Amino acid sequence: MKKIAFMILLGLSATNAQAEVKETIIDMTKGLVKLTKEVSSGVTEGFKEGRSSTESSDGSVVVTNEEETLAYIDIDLMSVSPKTDSNQTVVELSFKNRHQKPVKITGLSGEGVLLTIDKEGFSHTLASWQQIEFIVPNEAARKYAFTFFGDASEVKQVRVWRKTYDVAG
Repeated sequence: MKKIAFMILLGLSATNAQAEVKETIIDMTKGLVKLTKEVSSGVTEGFKEGRSSTESSDGSVVVTNEEETLAYIDIDLMSVSPKTDSNQTVVELSFKNRHQKPVKITGLSGEGVLLTIDKEGFSHTLASWQQIEFIVPNEAARKYAFTFFGDASEVKQVRVWRKTYDVAG
């Protein structure tokens, strides 16, 4: 009888130890994932801040976000048209530089920065992820075309950061 009671106690202890080990591993994994996210986020933020409103090697002012860009650049919607032989939309925007130095725009690739909004209120993203980076010459304008998913005839608005442009038609 004592042997059976001892075996039951030993079994319960082993089960309890397994649960503790599992919880410890879960806690360690959560901590590691959190640390990795924070390191990644810190590197990304450091990179952005390092480039932000600095001058590049070619003398351009580098802008990486809405506030910096709009301090130098006026953005306007030029056209919305279908892409030939596809269910995609080409949006042409103008970027007018009011500054006396060229401005290198690097912040348009972020999630949700550029989108089209259809007549039903659904948003559509860029058709392919690409690092968008271009220079607008000093005191001049530049047109830039972006390709989005979705039918051009359904596009009601184009959004660049928080500013929304209505599509005529």
